[in-house]
Amino acid sequence: MSNLINGMIERRSVREYLDKPVPLDTLELIVKAGAHAPSSMNTQPWHFTVIQNAERITRVTETLKAAASAEGVPDFLAKFVSEPTYTVNYGAPVFIIISGDRSRSLSVNDCTLAAGNMMLAAYALGLGSCWINQPSVVTNVPKFRALLTELGVPPEYDVYACLCLGFPAKTLPLAAKRRADVVNYID
Repeated sequence: MSNLINGMIERRSVREYLDKPVPLDTLELIVKAGAHAPSSMNTQPWHFTVIQNAERITRVTETLKAAASAEGVPDFLAKFVSEPTYTVNYGAPVFIIISGDRSRSLSVNDCTLAAGNMMLAAYALGLGSCWINQPSVVTNVPKFRALLTELGVPPEYDVYACLCLGFPAKTLPLAAKRRADVVNYID
């Protein structure tokens, strides 16, 4: 089996990281993999905001917690982020916000493909990653939008995916058993 296929099968979400910075050249390669994802009509409607500063990542966590109680935000989010140990990055040294042009109807698809490429690239380079959903839920809550603007996310872009990444603190577990009822082949 090819290394690419092995990576797709072996990659896992990592929720514990070593306190070790990710080299810049490694980060640049991961972002390049994201930028080379397929996109509808090759529009490449994404913007990547790579945060390596622990204090800024903490601000993202705190602002997200505050935004989760805004009117119209689903109750599950406020409950989830209210856990005392909640952090948006599970302690990883890198947090990546993947945003896309909201005027393009397929930006969410394109941005999630970019995120998938980044997670596979991270795995191939010996890093762990984890998909983070919560920021996309509050992307247009004014408190959170103000922080996104401060971080350089274009005002016409919404958050469609986020990733945390770094060096895993533990050996990755084996995959959970896959469901057998998810495919049918038609002649």
